[in-house]
Amino acid sequence: MTEFSFSHVNKNFGFKPVLKDLSFEVMTGERAALIGRNGTGKSTILKLLASEESPDSGEISLRRGANTALLEQIPRLRGKDATVYDVLCEPFAEVFSVEAKLRELEEKMTEDFERYADAYTEAQSRYAALGGYDAETRLKNIVQGFKLNSLLERPYNVLSGGQKTVVNLAAVVLREPDILLLDEPTNHLDMQTLDWFEGFLAKYRGTVLMVSHDRRFLDRVATRTLILEDGICTSYPGGYTAAKEEQERQMLLEFEQYKNQQKQIEANKPKVLFAEAVSTSQRCCLVSELAKIISQNGVAIGQNRLFAWMRKNGYLCNKGQYYNQPTQKAMELGLFEIKKTTITKPSGDVIVNTTSKVTGKGQIYFVNKFIGKEEPDANQL
Repeated sequence: MTEFSFSHVNKNFGFKPVLKDLSFEVMTGERAALIGRNGTGKSTILKLLASEESPDSGEISLRRGANTALLEQIPRLRGKDATVYDVLCEPFAEVFSVEAKLRELEEKMTEDFERYADAYTEAQSRYAALGGYDAETRLKNIVQGFKLNSLLERPYNVLSGGQKTVVNLAAVVLREPDILLLDEPTNHLDMQTLDWFEGFLAKYRGTVLMVSHDRRFLDRVATRTLILEDGICTSYPGGYTAAKEEQERQMLLEFEQYKNQQKQIEANKPKVLFAEAVSTSQRCCLVSELAKIISQNGVAIGQNRLFAWMRKNGYLCNKGQYYNQPTQKAMELGLFEIKKTTITKPSGDVIVNTTSKVTGKGQIYFVNKFIGKEEPDANQL
């Protein structure tokens, strides 16, 4: 199941495009790493998912009912009197509210049990759904895992930047969102805490999207890696190292395919494009090969269209009787013949005549004349 997806998303800051026609998806339960050079839009993607930014165009879709929580690189200030413990308790605000309601209802039930019994049952169900019965255990485990015991009573705003980041990371994790968004989460963790955090993420029940320069962390945690380059997001299975190796393998494969394609193009080039004495079948074959060459150079062209162009530009002429469209059938019937023609460059150099072999630059020049890359010498395209 798809947890979230981007479809043709564009995002600009002022006149600077950050994301251009970006599309990708992450499946439910994956721990995806998002990597790329600085300035490619990694943090912007996280903020778009957290609804802290809006796309200029395109569509961002989340699984129905899924919620998100984002760890930002730069911690924000809290209320003047807020302690570290207060910040860590923020994810449990609704739990504490329902818990207070339960205490209130319990007192009222001592006086009129039947009147408040249904309300108490409803509140109790809500408390259980919010994870209220294990909230204290969860908080204790996270505090110990991130080594925050000594900071609990300290004012949050007086902490160092690194300490604030760790506290915010703990608070985000305590929310247990469906989609956990982490922007450089390991920057201020010591090795022992990092090892604990890696184990925590490995067991995390939700979906994780993380941006990090820590390759070791990504190798040990990520189940999928998204490489963001030139506005294109390519997905690879595994962590950082596995993704980079697969990317290099695919690039080498594409390069080999390109070389083989160029060899095939060279091998398929006709030996003679224009000849004074060739059979009807040979003429058809040569024109067919020329159509392939033109198509391989970026212009899709069928044989019939090519015949029509050649006739219009003086490379084909009627033979014996008038026949308006020089189609494949007309060529086979001998109704058209290849006219004696000389093609010259603007400099006057002869490229093709009725008896020349056309190879290399001669073929390229003829194809360019058709495509329109070079100015025709006599016949206008």
